Amino acid sequence: MWVCVSNNFDAKKVIADMLESLENKKPDLDSLDALQRKLKEVMTFGVSRRNGIKVNGRMCSPFCLVEVWEVKFW
Repeated sequence: MWVCVSNNFDAKKVIADMLESLENKKPDLDSLDALQRKLKEVMTFGVSRRNGIKVNGRMCSPFCLVEVWEVKFW
């Protein structure tokens, strides 16, 4: 999954983009809370059963967050 986060950070858009990437469809949820709950559900149950790895006997979804900083010199 690859999701672009711009300088104008919008948590709802980022989570909706993540869900769209995972489920191959746009989520029909409006609130940030509903989007977060759905992402947790998908990451915990949906993805781990298909693409997960076992850690200490439990299925886990691989997830990597990369932070890139923009540096401006004047």
